[in-house]
Amino acid sequence: MRILLISAQNSVDTIGLKYLHYCLLANGHHSSILYTPALDLRDGSQLAGIGEFAEKFNPGLIGFSLMSNEYDAACILTMDLKKRLPSVPVMWGGIHPTIEPESCLDYADYVCIGEGERTILEMADAVSKGRDVRAIRNLCYAGDGGIERNPLHPLIDDLDSLPVCDHMPRDSFILLKRTVSPLTKRVFRKFLRWSGTTYSVLTSRGCPFSCTYCCNNFITRLYGKRRVRRRSVENVIGELERTVAENPEIEIINIQDDAFLMGDNKYIEAFAASYKRRVARPFVARAIPLYVTRGNMTCLKDAGLAWVAMGLQSGSDRTCAEIYKRMSFREDFLRATQIIHELDLPAFYDVILDNPFETKDDAILTAETLMRAPKPFYTQFFSLALYCGTELFEKARVEFPDHVTDWRSKNYNYPQKSERNRLIRLAAYLSEERMNGILHLYRNRPDSCRFKVTLRLAGLMSAFVYEPLTNFQLLRKSFGGSLWKTLKHIYLYWREGIIHYINQFAAR
Repeated sequence: MRILLISAQNSVDTIGLKYLHYCLLANGHHSSILYTPALDLRDGSQLAGIGEFAEKFNPGLIGFSLMSNEYDAACILTMDLKKRLPSVPVMWGGIHPTIEPESCLDYADYVCIGEGERTILEMADAVSKGRDVRAIRNLCYAGDGGIERNPLHPLIDDLDSLPVCDHMPRDSFILLKRTVSPLTKRVFRKFLRWSGTTYSVLTSRGCPFSCTYCCNNFITRLYGKRRVRRRSVENVIGELERTVAENPEIEIINIQDDAFLMGDNKYIEAFAASYKRRVARPFVARAIPLYVTRGNMTCLKDAGLAWVAMGLQSGSDRTCAEIYKRMSFREDFLRATQIIHELDLPAFYDVILDNPFETKDDAILTAETLMRAPKPFYTQFFSLALYCGTELFEKARVEFPDHVTDWRSKNYNYPQKSERNRLIRLAAYLSEERMNGILHLYRNRPDSCRFKVTLRLAGLMSAFVYEPLTNFQLLRKSFGGSLWKTLKHIYLYWREGIIHYINQFAAR
């Protein structure tokens, strides 16, 4: 059975799609991935190149994996492929089809809801043997009486049972300009962040939280449970050990778990000991403030922890508790930042802006929280994206309907250029003394010329002095203070960060 899996992402770092691919390969199917990171929907010759490749490949099944911002590309590609291969079933999966299958079935024949490994195997087996696929679990399709939704497979408990994937997936192809070519190591590295020197891995699935803005909020309600499932330490370390041996260019491991620190400290201790002995590469880990302790952070730093990513989201406890239903508060965040600072670990913290439910006082609390956090740190500012199916989407649709119209196409990386957002951004870089003066003006004279001029001048100083200096300090800290290693690698960070850095200051 020949199966063509298509990614419309602008990257070739697709963990979920690789799992589906390797499940198919492990069960005897001829699966291939087609990456389209440079896809330009205005270029008809690219569509022609993809179509010609698909006709030669002659698949029995076509699968798309997509998030909301890839919906338009998936629609156009699917329509073109169905004209060329009208008898080949097309199935969509991923978080967007899971959340909003109805809009997807205007284009796809079938939608996979939730975890897809079992479903795609059953689909491939059924199609290859000419059997009816409509009873397969997790499938959603348009029936005679409307949309049909089949029961779900249980969540996969034993994550060790899933196949281990290669860094560069075998039997893969990529769209280059107007033609599709086999994926080579050189091209693969070109489209990876940091020129392929990082490797992304998931050691678990799920999140202990169910924040109202997050897709985990929908998944929790879909399956009726909130549960984190973990791979064994040996399974994870075995993957990493093999990957770095086969790809010596990998310099840092990116652990993408939502809550890597959650749970029994024995897991962290066993992971750290085995990682230090068998992998011995710097790594990045994501943390929820509640689970940050001096013990587990010290243990991980000794094993090679080089960066910590952690979410504040809002410095307002009201916002966290009532709007986001995120039971992690400002004092939890500040306690965790103090531990991270004392261990001399570089960190980047996430903050959500453009929340219509937040007031001026909530914004001041966020600024004050960042102001109190020990510096230096890097801050990732995101614009709140209200995704269909989440609890916050439903709330906003009633109270702020204008904010839910662009959820499929919104670029959450670039918040609005409002005074409130500029103020919060400054708090991450300016000294507490300077920030207190600006906050005083904001509270008492927000419409004054003095406040506006002060805010503008401080923003320019931050953009061209404090932020670049902070980024350099953190980069050097991540290399153990080595100026030589920092200068040796800075070109990678410069190349990756310059476009985002410039765009974030562009007017909207």
